[in-house]
Amino acid sequence: MTVKVKRVNQNRIEVEMSGSKLNVDGIRSVIETFSRSIETFRHEKQIYQDGQRSYVGSDPSNLEDVTDKRVANLDGLIAEYSGIVAEMKQALASLSVPPK
Repeated sequence: MTVKVKRVNQNRIEVEMSGSKLNVDGIRSVIETFSRSIETFRHEKQIYQDGQRSYVGSDPSNLEDVTDKRVANLDGLIAEYSGIVAEMKQALASLSVPPK
């Protein structure tokens, strides 16, 4: 996912996310949505840390344990989404716009 934050002038920033330009309400919406996703990812990760396993395969006698891969994937998603949220909050703060 590509996020570009560009200062247009002292009172205006432009955030482009995957080709779409966002206004302040759009930025707030992304912050809210991504924050919920981060909590969901953390919850799923905790389930795995509590002992749940994840398997894939077409034959029940030959399943692959992919728990560690899934946890690594969740860690990557948490880091990526957290970075985007932080960048967008910083952009809003630079305009003195509260994140709500």
